[in-house]
This record gives sequence, C-alpha cells and structure tokens, in this order.
Amino acid sequence: ELEPTAAPKLMPTNSAQDAERRLLTICFVDLVGSTQLALRFDPEELREIMHGYLGTVAQVTQADGGHVARYLGDGVMSVFGWPHAYEDQTERAALAALDSVRRVRELRLRPELPLDVRVGIASGHVVVGDTGDDTEIAGPAPNLAQRLQSSAEPGQVIIDKNTHDHLVGRFRLIEQPPVAAKGFDNAVPAFLLAESKTLAIRFRPDAPAAQQAMVGREAELALLIGTWHEACAGRAQTVLVEGEPGIGKSRLVSEFRRNIGLASRDTIGLQCVDYRSGSAFFPVQQALERLCGFAHTDDREARRRKLKRFVRNRVNDQPLALSLLAALLSIETPEDDARIAGSTADAKRSTIEVLVELT
Repeated sequence: ELEPTAAPKLMPTNSAQDAERRLLTICFVDLVGSTQLALRFDPEELREIMHGYLGTVAQVTQADGGHVARYLGDGVMSVFGWPHAYEDQTERAALAALDSVRRVRELRLRPELPLDVRVGIASGHVVVGDTGDDTEIAGPAPNLAQRLQSSAEPGQVIIDKNTHDHLVGRFRLIEQPPVAAKGFDNAVPAFLLAESKTLAIRFRPDAPAAQQAMVGREAELALLIGTWHEACAGRAQTVLVEGEPGIGKSRLVSEFRRNIGLASRDTIGLQCVDYRSGSAFFPVQQALERLCGFAHTDDREARRRKLKRFVRNRVNDQPLALSLLAALLSIETPEDDARIAGSTADAKRSTIEVLVELT
C-alpha cells in the first residue's frame, strides 16, 4: 500500500477564496493492493486502471453532492458540506462511501482483476478554502478520516463517533474496537457503516406532531378519502398534493393513510432527495432495491439473482423485464442481450410499462 500522506497543510493567507469555518464530513477512499498492482502491470496499463478507479469514485462523490478535495496517490479525499452546505451532508457522505465500495468492486478494467477499497469517514469543524488549484482544510477531521480508513478491512467503511451520531436510525452501524490513531492522544471510538436502512420518512407517525389532532385540512382529507373509495370501486385515480414547503403535505398524507387503515405493507413509498434531482428514476431505484432485498455486500450476480426472483411470476415477459430493470439498477446486462436494443425513448417507455405491470 502507499504510505499515508502528510496531514493537510494550513490555509495559506493568499487563498483565492476566503477561508471559512465549517462543519464538514470528510470521506477518505483508498485502493486496496495498489503496490501489487504497480508490480503486476505495465505503467501505461496501471495508469488506465487508476484513471478508471479514481473516475468512478469521483463520479459517485459528485452524484451524492460531495466535492473531491484532492487526490493523494491512490486515495481520494472528498468533503461534504463545502462549498455547498446541506443539512443531510453526513448522510450523503455515507451513501457515497457505500456506493464507492460497490461500484469499484463492480469495475472490470482488466479480465480477472477485482478491485476493492477501504473507506474512513470523520465529521467535525474545520477551516476550509479554495486556493485555486487545491482545497485546503485545517482541522483534525481529515487526519482522523485517513486513520480510520487505514484501520478498515477491504470493503469496509469505518466512521467516527460524530458521524455515527448523525447517522443513527438511518444506517446499520456496528461498534468496533477503538482505533489507536497516530497523532491522537487516546484511541478513538470507531463504528462500521454496514448499510443504509429504508429511506427516512419525512413525517413519521411516531413523531410528537403526529400525536396531535390535525386542524384545518378537513376538506382536503375528505377529498383524498373519497378518491380512495373511487379507486377501490375499480376507477383508477391519481392525486397530486402540492404546495409550499412546510404547509403540511406529508402530515395530510399520513393522516389519510391512518384514516383508511392502510397498512405499510399495502403501499410502496417513493421519496425524492434533492441531490438526485437529475435522476427521475432514483426513487423507483431505491424502492426496487428494498423490494428485491439488496444488501450492500451483494455483488452483481447476487443482485441479479435477487432481481430475477422478484420479477418471477409478476410480469408476462420476464426476460424483457429482467433486462430493463437490470439496466435501471445499473446491473450489467449481458452484451448479447438484444431485448433492450433501440432508442433511449423506447427503452424508457418499455421500462415504465414494466414498472406499471409490477404494481
């Protein structure tokens, strides 16, 4: 492995952008076995492999709203919360870390060349700014993320206590032995980020506000209930509830479901997130992954087997549905599969038809 790089240096006084004090989540991704790769491959081949790996991690990071601060040999340090701050930036970092592990494992840049990474995440206050060529960060979080990454096994994501406290309830977290991190006086608490749980619901039925009577939405609630009865009578209905943020849309829907006794097992919940606004199918992808029972540790073949089991007996043309949904979920489709050949518009229309049939 490459030796850990030096700690990020302090902000220079002539930075292109004024330094700011921010609460950031730092994610450090490192390639496993880079020394062996360097000995095994010609430098030009190694460069191509590294370019594919680094590009994949950068793409995942940016898709989840992160910023690649710098490349450190075969490592990638990214920040979540700068230059744009998000209230869910720690969750974004966690999703990006898990996605990076999976996407790198799925890379086949050379025949029979499995790749793997280890990841460390730490959150804390830092001073951050852009020098024009680099992102400079002063504070303990970058060092801690790198030390946690060094303690991880291949394929693991190890996080610190601050990150853990932000992710409780949203991810499965497993306590690990404290890490003796170089430069820190005491061993630091560490946790394994195992996998994401079901997407958090914006309005939970057990929230304090849900225990209070809803006021002022009787007409809207009655309309929803009436539409439900129309649907039960065989007349298909679609209802759009729209309005400004914070006016109670989620509460209205929750109250509607409670009034008609609609158990959660009878519905499929789809929830958008702002950092995936460019992907119209993202909520559907998330729901399919839950319905198929995908686990973070599943490889491509395991995911394909679970998808095939889910599709079985649910649609008429199972091979077509499997091909379309595999493409939607970024599961590699065999090259000789001509089932989804045609224009992007044709594939999209066929995918929607399969999704409608599934429901």
